[in-house]
Amino acid sequence: MSYGYEEDSYEAGMRRHNEELQQVMQAEQDLIRIQQQQAAMNAGYLPPQQPSGYDAGYGPMEPQQQYYAPPPQGDSYYAPAAEPQIGPLQGVFIEILEGRNLKDVEVLGDMDPYARILLGDQDVRTRAHKDEGCNLFFNDTLEVGVTDGVDEIVIEIWDSNKYNITGDTLVGTTRMPLSDLRAGQFQDRWLELRDEDGESAGELHVKFTPRT
Repeated sequence: MSYGYEEDSYEAGMRRHNEELQQVMQAEQDLIRIQQQQAAMNAGYLPPQQPSGYDAGYGPMEPQQQYYAPPPQGDSYYAPAAEPQIGPLQGVFIEILEGRNLKDVEVLGDMDPYARILLGDQDVRTRAHKDEGCNLFFNDTLEVGVTDGVDEIVIEIWDSNKYNITGDTLVGTTRMPLSDLRAGQFQDRWLELRDEDGESAGELHVKFTPRT
């Protein structure tokens, strides 16, 4: 008995089934691609796709101007980042780091320098650095509170004369405006010291950290 006709019909049916399946898959892929393009156009990422080739029944199409959709408005898409809110200046951490080429006011031996911080009615001091002389690392940290009506921090360098009846000797003075700290910004500076005659008395390396 011959089954050739039935085999041909089965193969033809399978081919038609495979063709229909491929058409369905292709249609799904085309739909996904169109949806992705439309979403990108709506978001302003891609220009709308212009038709190309021949317009049916009218011959070649004229080139059309490309149009880019504007970015979305009305929400935070392009909203600038909000600047941090800085409260009033409450205090300052002061790191006295290094003295360089300090004026030598010691008669015998090496100086014993220390720093004195004046802010309003506050008067705080570092330890004396015995026999450290005119070039030294202080590495001392002090904190002062800030009150209304005060505009600057005064820093003085003194030579400790513990056993001298004339008392300690001023080396030089420098000043730091509080306006530079009220913005909440850290400051790292070399400040020039001036003696009582207004002459240069060396330099002082200081870091200021505002507390708000």
